[in-house]
Amino acid sequence: MSSSKAVTKLQASIIAIILVVVAIAGVYLYQQTVTPPPPTGPIKIGLVAIMASPIGVSDKVAMEIAIEEINKQGGILGRPLELIVKDWKREVPLGVAAYKDLVMKEGCLVVVVETSELTSACLEEGAKLYPEYPHILMSTYSASVWEYNIKVYKEYDKYKFYFNPYGVTTSTQYWVYEHMHPELIGDVMGVKKVALLIEDAMWTTPHRKGIPGLYPTLKEALEKQGFDVVFYSEISAGEKMFLPIFEKIAASGAELIILTSAYVDTVTFAKQWAESPAKDIPILFGTGACNWKAFWNLTGGACLGTLTWEPEVDAPITEKTLKFIQAMREKGVGLHTGTWAAYDLVYALKAACEKAGTTEDVEAIIKALEEIEIVGVKGTVKFDDWHRIPTGAYVTPIGQFQEDGKLIVVWPEWLREKTNPEDHYKTLEELRKA
Repeated sequence: MSSSKAVTKLQASIIAIILVVVAIAGVYLYQQTVTPPPPTGPIKIGLVAIMASPIGVSDKVAMEIAIEEINKQGGILGRPLELIVKDWKREVPLGVAAYKDLVMKEGCLVVVVETSELTSACLEEGAKLYPEYPHILMSTYSASVWEYNIKVYKEYDKYKFYFNPYGVTTSTQYWVYEHMHPELIGDVMGVKKVALLIEDAMWTTPHRKGIPGLYPTLKEALEKQGFDVVFYSEISAGEKMFLPIFEKIAASGAELIILTSAYVDTVTFAKQWAESPAKDIPILFGTGACNWKAFWNLTGGACLGTLTWEPEVDAPITEKTLKFIQAMREKGVGLHTGTWAAYDLVYALKAACEKAGTTEDVEAIIKALEEIEIVGVKGTVKFDDWHRIPTGAYVTPIGQFQEDGKLIVVWPEWLREKTNPEDHYKTLEELRKA
């Protein structure tokens, strides 16, 4: 009798264990077969920018426009986008701290930074963060791709999270130099002697020092093209007194002043130039407020006759260009060389998430970013093996401020004919007589 009861208890225990195992297995199988509901909260995008600069303001507004447009269309896979902005005040430690906060605390899927020095610092910090906090790092105004985009190519697993949608990279700049210098400066303007000023910053390293095996210095590039660099100087981004430089340039016999800069105060530069002994020597600006149509009013018309990269002009480069320019103007903000990338990168993210079918799987989104190809506001957005925009994919025009602040395209010739066929480059003498 006792033996029979013992067997019954043993059987009951076995049955109980089996039922528990079956129940656990059932729960597990249910979890594996039932798709969890998709996340509904906002997709966060972080921006670390200098909000006291034209570049930071333009980037912020461009991203806001793209986010507003996408959210009106239903967001990305049903999720709205949210922009979180932090000001790094051009202090790299502050910028890195802001980047880490956006990744670790805010949970941003993408963080966008600007300038080469901040991008470089965040890239190394991001490599440490990525295994625990998968995310994507992008930059809007970071031309110095030789230093960190090549890391993506050589150490893919470590740096695959970084993409540079800024179309005017060092390789693109040198491609423009190769074509624009002889075609515009040489043939159209008839210049032989050049005064070259370069901002002393990390992003200008190839221009100032060259990169062995990749790029000569800008001075060497000009000389190789047959130009005589009669004056050369490196200037601080914080410089405010340019008159001594203009006096030296005037005495050098230069026929053109090339200013390669991003953060030099171009408004003050233009005003002092117009009152200096060098006032009859035209200027070719880089980027900053000099790209804006409002530059005319900011300088009180002192910029008459100056030329600039990436002018805020109604050039129909793609079907998106004019609509985007108009949207920026409605916000009361001008454009610079990186503004286009700030807008395009949001749409690149949208295309990648939709291609991958997820807003959560960062690895899948990275793979999709490597494969997408979309129309941007300045050309084709497609990343190469370095995770950068290939040379020639973005159109990089040169403009000139003419009478009454009219800003026109003067190069490339095909875009000038398409945008303002009746207008062309004019000398300072012609403009001042008008």
